[in-house]
Amino acid sequence: MRTSKITNYILAVSIAFAGVCLSSCKKQTESSSDCSGTPTITKVVKPTDRASTITSGNLRDFVTIQGSNLCGVQEVMFNNIKVTSADFYATADEITVRIPASVPSANQITNTLTVNTPAGNATASFAVNIPPITITGVNNEYTPAGSTMMLFGPSFGIYGFTAGKGKVYFGSTEATITKATADTLQVTVPAGIQQNAAIKVVADNGSTATYAYPYMDNTNLIFDFDTKSGTATGFITNSTTPGAISGRYVRIAKTTGTWAADEIIRGVGKLPQDAVDHPDQYLYKFEVNTQVPFNQQGMRIWADYGDSGTYYLWNPTVSPFDTRGKWITYSIPLLDIVKKATITARTNNDYTFRSIIYGPTPFAIDLSIDNIRIVHK
Repeated sequence: MRTSKITNYILAVSIAFAGVCLSSCKKQTESSSDCSGTPTITKVVKPTDRASTITSGNLRDFVTIQGSNLCGVQEVMFNNIKVTSADFYATADEITVRIPASVPSANQITNTLTVNTPAGNATASFAVNIPPITITGVNNEYTPAGSTMMLFGPSFGIYGFTAGKGKVYFGSTEATITKATADTLQVTVPAGIQQNAAIKVVADNGSTATYAYPYMDNTNLIFDFDTKSGTATGFITNSTTPGAISGRYVRIAKTTGTWAADEIIRGVGKLPQDAVDHPDQYLYKFEVNTQVPFNQQGMRIWADYGDSGTYYLWNPTVSPFDTRGKWITYSIPLLDIVKKATITARTNNDYTFRSIIYGPTPFAIDLSIDNIRIVHK
């Protein structure tokens, strides 16, 4: 009985689909005699709402062009971008078309829709909403020269990077793009890049975007564990595992004790006054590497140990954390650490930072941290 019902369903859908095709083909055939004149465009609408005129649309949106003498259409263009014939369907008075997911050059954005037929062409004002090219993040702001950095952004595909177009720069030095997807770029960091060099993408059409944070950003650097090491120096190392990204770093690789409170970071650092006044606008940022999953106990993090009862609990039992042996850049909202709309004033804006591994159950941990800094969101 089940097989019979499925067979009947497929047959019904097939018949319905054939009816639609026959109806559509019939409509186009009957209208073909009406397509000898010069085409006109009267309005553009959504296929689902033919009553309301629209004057703009997004990439990949479907729209319906209404007018006359349209069934002989040879070409549809938005700005200077042609629509492939597979992406539109035409009758005498309508063309349903998908806006191409491509970005024209800046000097070719005319906000014009064009329909070409053997009898002539028709144009109408129509703006395509083009999202800007952006870099929303990178996997590791301190990626060493010669290693691969991954850039994240939502529009690399539409700007042609997946087709081998576009460039990435560190300062004025071009980087090699080794892989591109619609929302990621993998690039090899060139040798000789200066700290705080801008990370920039340049699309083939001339559009550019610069990442909000520079390469190896040392803005408001609290600890680099080289020149700024703090007083808890027992875990500072330059071991080959996981390997340095910018000199020495903190690494705790051991089986923790019960409530042992391993102090991995402690020292005084200056907070900018604006961060004291507006901690909600800042991030506590650092690079982190785990050789084994960080999924037990937890880490208590202070940005003002003068108020020792106020700290951030990084609780991996709630959200296990694992970088799979790679260094990544990680951020915690400063407000989540200090838990105050305004941080308590300290002399000369000197604040004691502290981090401990702390919990009731012994467990194996292998976690490294470097380049603790306070940056604006």
